[in-house]
Amino acid sequence: MLENNNWLNEIFDPANYPEPISAIDELAAINHWVAWRYEQRGEGNPTKPPKNPRTGFGASHSDPNTWGTYDQAAQCAKARGWPGKPYVLHPDDSITPGTGFVLTEEDGYTGIDLDHCVDKDTGVVDSWALEILDLAETYAEYSPSGTGIRMILRGKAIEAAVKRDDIGVEIYRSQRYLTLTGRHICDTPEDIQPAPKTIAALLARCEATTPPKHEPVPGKSLAHRQKPLDGEIILPSASDDPGSRAYAERALELNARELAAHPRGGRNNTLYKKAFRMGTMAARGWIDRATVHSALLDACHANGYVKDKGRKSFEDSFRSGFNGGLQKPHDDLPEREGGQGLDEWIVMIDRMVDGAGGPTLIEGEDGALYDKETGEVIETAAPPNSAKHELPDHLTRPAGLLGEIVDWITDSAIKPNRVLSLGAAIAAMGTIIGRRVAGPTTSGTHLYIVALGLTGCGKDHPQKRSLALVKVANENLASPSGEFMSQTALVNHVTETPLSLVASDEVGVLLEKACNPRASSFERAITKSLREYWGSSFEEVAGIGRAASKGDAIKWPALSLFGVSTHDEFFNAMSSKEVTNGFLNRWLMLSTVAKTTYAKKPAASKFKIPDEIQQRIVELYQDCRGDEACGQTLPEERIARRCNEYWQIVIDWESDEVCDEWESLREFCDNKSEDSELGGVYVRTAEMALRLATVHAVSRAGLDAKVTHEDFAWGRELAMWSANTMAREVAMRMADTPAQARANLVLRIITEAGRPITQREITRKLKNKLTPKERNDAFDILVDGETVLRSKTQPKNGGPVTYTYLLKGAG
Repeated sequence: MLENNNWLNEIFDPANYPEPISAIDELAAINHWVAWRYEQRGEGNPTKPPKNPRTGFGASHSDPNTWGTYDQAAQCAKARGWPGKPYVLHPDDSITPGTGFVLTEEDGYTGIDLDHCVDKDTGVVDSWALEILDLAETYAEYSPSGTGIRMILRGKAIEAAVKRDDIGVEIYRSQRYLTLTGRHICDTPEDIQPAPKTIAALLARCEATTPPKHEPVPGKSLAHRQKPLDGEIILPSASDDPGSRAYAERALELNARELAAHPRGGRNNTLYKKAFRMGTMAARGWIDRATVHSALLDACHANGYVKDKGRKSFEDSFRSGFNGGLQKPHDDLPEREGGQGLDEWIVMIDRMVDGAGGPTLIEGEDGALYDKETGEVIETAAPPNSAKHELPDHLTRPAGLLGEIVDWITDSAIKPNRVLSLGAAIAAMGTIIGRRVAGPTTSGTHLYIVALGLTGCGKDHPQKRSLALVKVANENLASPSGEFMSQTALVNHVTETPLSLVASDEVGVLLEKACNPRASSFERAITKSLREYWGSSFEEVAGIGRAASKGDAIKWPALSLFGVSTHDEFFNAMSSKEVTNGFLNRWLMLSTVAKTTYAKKPAASKFKIPDEIQQRIVELYQDCRGDEACGQTLPEERIARRCNEYWQIVIDWESDEVCDEWESLREFCDNKSEDSELGGVYVRTAEMALRLATVHAVSRAGLDAKVTHEDFAWGRELAMWSANTMAREVAMRMADTPAQARANLVLRIITEAGRPITQREITRKLKNKLTPKERNDAFDILVDGETVLRSKTQPKNGGPVTYTYLLKGAG
């Protein structure tokens, strides 16, 4: 059966399957496909989280909008490339890609995993798994690792999912994606067929063995435990006792009613407790999971939790609580006294049950918080904030001229910082090709970029280098920010110099003047004009003041801004109004909290731009314009649109697939903007990503470029990183009331800790900035708003209870 297993030691290429197999062909006709990659999350084996094949972001088995076609998944896994990375299938490779198929209730398939039953070196299959394969009822293939077997059969062969890691058997009917390789196992059918004997044999194997019990180990990490997933628990048969069933059904009704009436603040914790409570009853067979899930979901729709936090947040909390309860079966019910009503009986039992009020959280030695009774990990320890929130290094290494400029700015700095250098390089490149080069949707390349760093991190160097770079192309392109401190001055500047880069080493000061509620109308109007210029790619904008007296409209303004500042200075200049009116989301924010060190001797001179960079800047600038003054003319076929003496060069999509990726990102950002209180920062993220991709494409291949997967992947990841960082910083720093400002101060301390932090530590870091009442009120605001998790930590040897705080969702 397994003569040909040489492939087991080859590189797995998900987009280069063997000859077409009818099973794969059948599934390929259904748009249920996702991509995946290995990711290491803590200790233990790496996971394979699904990825949206059109965007590269996370996918969900419950959200069809995150699935795609077979071809899209294969292309994502191979060509998307998480660029420049190898595709070798290795557990230590965090970006190894593959493809998978999502099972739903409507698709008519059942998936089977036989784990750890194949010797990868020899191809020998364990005897129990070989007996299953010998039945030869349906299609079977090797898993990506080569150590397991995947089977797909026709029909929904089971009522509930089966997950038995201890014996290597998993059976799924829905809410699961199957990794697929196309490595067909010979002597099994090549098509998908019903497999009743296979199912019977596997269920018999499950019934013949007892699942091991996993006891929590106090003070130790419990990440290694077999943790059940949604729908992956073998529940007991329904109880025949009408009393226990009536108790569970009425308890669910009361719990759901209480949850539905719960106000904002603490809803997530209440959901967890209710799901946990019902899980203890489901463990006894008194009620089924689907009934509990439906009732609590309806309750969370009623109290607005799903609308505010999203369906995923509900599913995560429900799964965590319910599965925790499953591992602590409810005690036997006491006898119901004569004349005692059902509700009265339930209340009496609730008071008797240990832990009915919810879990007590214990901090393990690894910093994780887990349920004292069940061992369920509630929150894992987060990595240090400075590392977690830094811009990924690969984003600071773009292709072509852009990357060379980043290298020069970094190498010529006394305090080198690639994040700040990247901001300067993008601003300069976008200006050099601005007012001529357009992206596929005719968007411009002008950008507003702010680089935020610690005091003394060398912010002035990249700001000055950005101006020096654009002066190579044209002296008039470089402008200091001091030229305009009112709307009139700004408009006059843009009228006279429609294409320019304005750079400031203290952009926070300028914005504080423009955004201050007590600013004059002329000062406040600066942000109005800046909003208009950002969105006016290749359009005419009316002038005011002196410009208006001349009767001149501003033709195709392409103003770029590059500012450097500290986090506090920048966000102190802003208010929630700048979020809602769309001013803040027009900025690409590059933030670094890393401490920079002095270079003993810079590797390059800051006064001498490398000749090759200068030559390419001049050529690119002139190629965009073809001005007669330069002795050149632009070929007519390269001009997409002409307006008198102005013209536009469009950098188009390389393929429809790349365009689809942008459409998916736009849809994602639209949904994000509607689902979150800070969603306003995502409104222009897709547009930002496209402008960045266009700049990257021209940097890589000149004016003959097309926007490729590589270009858009870089622009998308950078734009999304900026938006996510901006949302986090806004939540921590911007406040419209003193109480909110105090809460944000505490929140920053909790966030920067990057781990569970005690109330005593927080008080020490506050350094008497808040009174005890102000501090406690701040804690309550953060906990009630479900921004942080508060728990009681009990010392092993007794003593006073310590309150610990952790950023919600950390880790």
